[in-house]
Amino acid sequence: MVGVFEEDRRNRPEGETTSTQAIWSGNKNRSSIRFRPKPTSVNWRPMGAEVVTLEKKRFMGSSQKNWSSDALCVDLSAYSTGTAFPKHGHVDPFFCFVLKGACEEVAGSRHEYLGTGSLVYHPAGFEHSNCWHEDGMCMHIEFASDLVESANIRRLSELHTLSRPVACSIASSIYGELNRVDSVSGIAFEGLTLSLLAATIRESNSETNAPRWLLRIKDRLSEDFIEPLSLRSMAAEAGVHPTYLATSFHRHFGTTIGGYVRAKRVERAKDLLANSEAPLVELAMQLGFADQSHLGRLFKLQTGMTPLQYRRHVKGITKP
Repeated sequence: MVGVFEEDRRNRPEGETTSTQAIWSGNKNRSSIRFRPKPTSVNWRPMGAEVVTLEKKRFMGSSQKNWSSDALCVDLSAYSTGTAFPKHGHVDPFFCFVLKGACEEVAGSRHEYLGTGSLVYHPAGFEHSNCWHEDGMCMHIEFASDLVESANIRRLSELHTLSRPVACSIASSIYGELNRVDSVSGIAFEGLTLSLLAATIRESNSETNAPRWLLRIKDRLSEDFIEPLSLRSMAAEAGVHPTYLATSFHRHFGTTIGGYVRAKRVERAKDLLANSEAPLVELAMQLGFADQSHLGRLFKLQTGMTPLQYRRHVKGITKP
């Protein structure tokens, strides 16, 4: 697969207004790289009620890194506090993975807060506007509609915010690949994107069939994940046996109750690491972990980085 990799150059000579675009093309003997200038992206501001349509591989914000092929585009964009974007839609469907900061999204009458670790799916043409309340960074994973069968595209269109551990873990792997692009990244991006789509569709199908009492339990865990009720208490509240609750939760949501709670704690830890200077031991206690080591083990298992590495990365600190 031939892909295009773009990366913002912070230390470009004064007066230079282009970023560098490297085209990676591989064959069985060698890989070659050639460069061409590309205009830097600019921030949009609200401008009336007109809907802006963004073409393929174009996103709001300031693009920091971008890899693309004919069927895929993975873009990393930065946003400053107070930046607002007008109502807009995209030609192709895409996932949005918030890596840092806080954003409010408005679509019709729905207002949704997206913090660090949020994963959102937008169908092609989905009209929405955004306002960033904190400096942030977001990764977009855009794909051609014909990459997925029409029946599955319809299932995806029924989704929006995703908090499923499997999907978020795959999105984190895509981000990791974007930070080490090489001549085989095309294969990696395609495989990871297909895995993300498969996991999302599979998990959404299971969740769609979940009974209401189980969805209420899941919603409660999403809100009270720091000090959740005991399994026995939740089962009594739902009117089912604890064993049936545990097996039903795993069957419909693809994770155990304990795994779901720990994943929610790690999501919250990512937000606090990106937006505070609190010591790790304090974060561990605040989020219900046994100790700092417990936080570190689970955090690395879910994100591939230690809490300290993640904090330094999102804050742009390069020293070891």
